[in-house]
Amino acid sequence: PDAAEGARIRRVAAAMMRDFQGTIVEGAVAKVPEALEGIMGAGGALQPQARQTALSEEMRDILRTCHYATALGTSATFSSEGVAATLNQAEALAIPATVLSVAVDGLQRQTATICRYSNEAKECWVAGYHSVGLLAALLPPK
Repeated sequence: PDAAEGARIRRVAAAMMRDFQGTIVEGAVAKVPEALEGIMGAGGALQPQARQTALSEEMRDILRTCHYATALGTSATFSSEGVAATLNQAEALAIPATVLSVAVDGLQRQTATICRYSNEAKECWVAGYHSVGLLAALLPPK
């Protein structure tokens, strides 16, 4: 697409990410126990409940960063310092890097799914998926 069309697609994707952040984050966090059996049960890495809450809050912050990157059309939002700060915060909250990676992968997939329902630009899923994917690539492997 030309520059104007690209900007419109990014704007729609950013709006979808903002307007449906609760749904996107809930869906992403729900992917964690599916991928990592026992993680939320007694003795799991996301116990006590406060760690699950912290994971949801971290995912909301990550989605907000991806929203800004999509709206601005730049990956400069994902500075190495910002990603390092996210990882340090997750570590301080005792959220394993594997859990964070699985949740960000879920965030990417949920964003793409939600964006596909846009009435204004169904192709905006590409912008949302790509934006979260840029950040996901900076995280440690699962």
